[in-house]
Amino acid sequence: MRDFGLAGKSAGLRRRRGWIPWLAIGLCIGAILTLGSPLFSYVRTGAIIRPILSAIIPGGAPSMIAYWHILFRWSAHFVEYAVLFLALALGPMRGRPLLAFGACLLVASLDESLQLLTISRSGRLADVALDMTGPAAMLMLALPYWENRAWRQRRPPAPDAQAPVTTARRAGRA
Repeated sequence: MRDFGLAGKSAGLRRRRGWIPWLAIGLCIGAILTLGSPLFSYVRTGAIIRPILSAIIPGGAPSMIAYWHILFRWSAHFVEYAVLFLALALGPMRGRPLLAFGACLLVASLDESLQLLTISRSGRLADVALDMTGPAAMLMLALPYWENRAWRQRRPPAPDAQAPVTTARRAGRA
């Protein structure tokens, strides 16, 4: 017979909500692979970004507009993988930041490998390194938190705490 009490409902809710972090990660990976597709090549993003930059920087030289366009694209590499790392490290890979970092490396390698197969994109090892700056920065920012958390879990007993009783003393042999 099924238990329809409160405990059964909360356990069912926990099971159903377990897929939400994976959905967020799937959306992040989908966005990364879409941004790495030919739809977001340098020429196509330039058609959108260059007029915006020209409006923001009136009278800007074409080389300066191109510089800011490239900088915008590079920052997108940083941000999209930083968000993926945070989704992994705060979600299903909580407490395992190096595993989350490795997953980001795997996605970056997949993204650049897929770009090798298209004419309008170029998959480069340097782009994988650029992609990994986001997770590396998030890892460095969060490292003190994880270290503090690990230290709190194995903190020594308080100075006024009584020493633990040894097995020999408990058995009455001491």
